[in-house]
Amino acid sequence: MSCTARSLGKTCHVEIPKDTRLLYNIYSVNHDPKIWPDHDVFKPERFLDPVTGKLAAKDHLPPLLSFGLGPRTCPGEKLAQADIFYVLVRLVQRLNIAAPEGAVGKEAKPMGSSFFLVAELHDIVLTKRS
Repeated sequence: MSCTARSLGKTCHVEIPKDTRLLYNIYSVNHDPKIWPDHDVFKPERFLDPVTGKLAAKDHLPPLLSFGLGPRTCPGEKLAQADIFYVLVRLVQRLNIAAPEGAVGKEAKPMGSSFFLVAELHDIVLTKRS
């Protein structure tokens, strides 16, 4: 059985047999311009509370489905986020990060598309902080 995204976008009755696996396009949801204006622009401030300027509570953010949703959400989400935060903090503490000479102002290449998202490689200059 198949059902198109267009028909699922409207209220309709679809009977789904028990034990049917449902897949959704995570990339499409996380890049939906109706939910995420300027979805292709790096804007970390979109995750901040406009009043306090601090990280907004998860229930006040648009849906971000990288780790799934509901009772079957990825159990490693908190660990993954903590690990990424830890690694980034340690890098910023120990290294100066800069663009190579002549690279400032150049357009960044978009991500390639395949089954997995593949970011283009970019040159950066890392120097140890003194």
